[in-house]
Amino acid sequence: MPWILWLLIAIFGAAIERICNRYVIFKSGKEWEYMLGYNIGAMVLLAALMGKGFGRIEAWILGLLFLSGCFWFVYCWLSFKADRFVEVTVTSILSQLQVVFVCLGGIVFFEEKLAAIQWTGIIVVLLGLCILIQPRQVTLSKGVYYKLISTVAMSAALLFDKKLISVCDPAVVALSGFLIPTLIAITCHPKNVGAASRFIFESRFLNVLMGALAALTYYSIVKAFSVAPISIVFSIFQLSVVLTVLLGILFLHEKDRIMAKLAAAVMVALGTMMLS
Repeated sequence: MPWILWLLIAIFGAAIERICNRYVIFKSGKEWEYMLGYNIGAMVLLAALMGKGFGRIEAWILGLLFLSGCFWFVYCWLSFKADRFVEVTVTSILSQLQVVFVCLGGIVFFEEKLAAIQWTGIIVVLLGLCILIQPRQVTLSKGVYYKLISTVAMSAALLFDKKLISVCDPAVVALSGFLIPTLIAITCHPKNVGAASRFIFESRFLNVLMGALAALTYYSIVKAFSVAPISIVFSIFQLSVVLTVLLGILFLHEKDRIMAKLAAAVMVALGTMMLS
């Protein structure tokens, strides 16, 4: 299949997943139960798509996988908590801060260097966020703080994964990003496993399906990466942010400050493209 079709699947998959996550969690208020079913759906589909076993993994790599998984747990939990309190048209834009953090982390931990256009991209992203978050327009609620903290956690997880992919099968890294958070969640709240199981049926398997859709989105991006230049794929994929905002306005009726949200989404997407 042409890489552009894989990329279109990823763009629409990411947008639809974000919309459904917000809808179900906002309606139910059960982000913890939602997370468990979501991760299970992602693991099942990833295992099916990869379709192979894994060899022996060295102890130090397992340690890095665990640390990465801890950050993915914080990201997943707080990101879903944010969906309970904040509109998806806001959280989808805030999440793009991750590219700024990852780029800065690359400079600190991997001795990478940014070109002038990439520094300009960081400025454009921050300007887009300034349009969205104006002191008298957006309340810095706990939901916004949840999203900001989750974005920092995701950035840390991605930096770990960047190292891991160089020494480990990417399929293992992807699966551990869902498996370890699930094990941590079960360990922290074993009594919630029954409630999470019931919630899968209450939500009509929507959280499991959204987890599977997230896995399909990841797989589609990897397939596109394998054929087309990463910079092109990553740049075009940023259109998913704009699409998410449009779908949130149309289907979730998040119509407060429409022009500011659209302007912020376009600027953040543009800035992220410049970073690639």
